[in-house]
Amino acid sequence: MPRAIALDPLLNQRFLVSVIGADGGLQAILDPLFAAGFATCELPEYTTDPVTYKEGVWRFERKYPSDPKVSDIVLTRGVVKKDTSFFNWMVAQINGKPYRADLAVYHFHREDWSSDNGQPDTQTLTDISKASKIYKLHECFPIRVRPAGNLDASSNDINMSELSIALEWFEVISKE
Repeated sequence: MPRAIALDPLLNQRFLVSVIGADGGLQAILDPLFAAGFATCELPEYTTDPVTYKEGVWRFERKYPSDPKVSDIVLTRGVVKKDTSFFNWMVAQINGKPYRADLAVYHFHREDWSSDNGQPDTQTLTDISKASKIYKLHECFPIRVRPAGNLDASSNDINMSELSIALEWFEVISKE
């Protein structure tokens, strides 16, 4: 049986994104951006390609890993009234203002935010000390913003805003 939102406030938003470092006046733009959970967050991944090398009279080529690559992430959330922080971050970059930031994605599980009696505790939804894992994303900047989905008055879907972010490297911190 599905859980009611009153019993499972995180329902489909078991993570929170926050700014852990930003250039110059960027913090003021980004603070409202990361004040709530997100519907989806595509986490980054490291990849390498094999590079081949043949030496002397060896019959087979040797393979070595190439330089690592880091994929971009995409954050998606419902459009929030009077909040244009996704768009403002992109505009700051376009206008040559400081735009790089370090971000943290806090991943929660039900047992991380429930009270001692096992019931949901809505006060801990933004308590980052209760997160099971933390993904620290370094040197991030926006590469694509969609302030809202396509406007369709006949649709009853939730209007979603998206932000694609490039990053240089990341780390995963598991909490015991």
